[in-house]
Formats: sequence, C-alpha cells, structure tokens
Amino acid sequence: MSLLKIEIYTKRERNQAISDLVDAVNSSDGWVSGHQLFSNVAASIAFEIPYEGLTSFLSKLEEGDFTPHVAEAPLPKSKEIKGTIAITFIHEEPDMKRDVPAFG
Repeated sequence: MSLLKIEIYTKRERNQAISDLVDAVNSSDGWVSGHQLFSNVAASIAFEIPYEGLTSFLSKLEEGDFTPHVAEAPLPKSKEIKGTIAITFIHEEPDMKRDVPAFG
C-alpha cells in the first residue's frame, strides 16, 4: 500500500468541512478508517481509497472549495492507497479545549 498525505487549510465551518471531506472520500469508492479532533483548530482524517479513485477524489476536493496540498504522493502502481488529511481551521474563535483522560 502507498501513503498519501494531504494538508488542507480552510476558513470553512469545521463540522461542514469535515462532512464534505468524508463525502469526497466515500464518493470516490474509499472509506474513512479513523479520525482525530484537535480542539477547534485542527483535525485529522485517515482513509483508504482504491488507486483508480484518486483522480476523482482530488477533483472532488477542489470542487468542494478545498485546496489540497499533497505532502507525499503514492506510488503509481499501488492497488489501494492509505491516506491522511490534516485539516487546519482558520478562524478567530477562542480555542476550544478538550479534556484528556488520565492514562498510565
């Protein structure tokens, strides 16, 4: 499997932006394998997509008003691609702290 790393910076409302990114993955025959929310400033979405769906996926991101910055591209002959989307939300809202449970 190849790894695709995408970075996105957006001023869009975060819940709708995340939903639109998930829809772009799903409509390109891919699936979301995980996610992580980092306050209201950043999020990460892990996904897998067939190599044949890559062009469609990147086009859907552009159409959705996202400008994806591909940090690392997949090898061209891979059947499936594992990827991550790192999203940074640009806004003037105060930082929304999340409680982190104790561990150890």
